[in-house]
Amino acid sequence: MAYEQIAVVPQKINTGTNITLADNTEYRLTNVTALTLAYPAGDFECWLRIETASSGTITITLPTSEYIGSAPSFGNGETWEMSIKDGVVIASKVVTA
Repeated sequence: MAYEQIAVVPQKINTGTNITLADNTEYRLTNVTALTLAYPAGDFECWLRIETASSGTITITLPTSEYIGSAPSFGNGETWEMSIKDGVVIASKVVTA
């Protein structure tokens, strides 16, 4: 059986408030106050960096998920990084020194 090697270039997204996540995509969102995420059908893997707004109400909604660790609780002026694969989320708040 022969395998074909294909170069995959990840897509980068930096805007949107209603996003259906895509496979092999990197999301870098800043000044977020409202965000609703949806999962695509089938297998997928993506990475997100979410920086929330420094003031106002923060409402970030993920589909029903399984979490490795705790589900994120988003607050003002925070940065979160998340890896999501097939609906399983690993999320961590970024702590700066």
